[in-house]
Amino acid sequence: MRPWKKVVVMGVALCMLNAPLVIAAQNSPPITTKAMSELVLRRMQYIMSADVHLNIDSNGKATVTSQVVGYKETTTKVDIVVSLQWYKNGRWQTMRDFSNATNSYHLRVSGSQNVKRGYSYRAKSTVRAYSNASVERRTVTSKSRQY
Repeated sequence: MRPWKKVVVMGVALCMLNAPLVIAAQNSPPITTKAMSELVLRRMQYIMSADVHLNIDSNGKATVTSQVVGYKETTTKVDIVVSLQWYKNGRWQTMRDFSNATNSYHLRVSGSQNVKRGYSYRAKSTVRAYSNASVERRTVTSKSRQY
């Protein structure tokens, strides 16, 4: 059999294998918006987003900023503990913590600390979002910065 005939025969065979799937899909009822929303599951129930950032200026002032945003319809309280950490003696150690909480669905926490030259620094934030008695927790870490 010539090479181009093999390609045609394979193509026809693949079409015949997929034909039952196409017919089944045509006979199925359409997916409603409600059914589609039930198919899409959120990864987290109360936390929509959480982030943390570290900036170190030329004078050695390190500023950490962390933010959490919950789902407005389900989140009743959020809190943040953001830590400025340095890499010393072969491990990450916390220099200082900054924290706050609110009976809302979003919060931003910032804090500053002077740092020493010759070390790597990062920010690590633990955020929690509550819905009445239930709680959800997420930890995020910034990229490390050398100063």
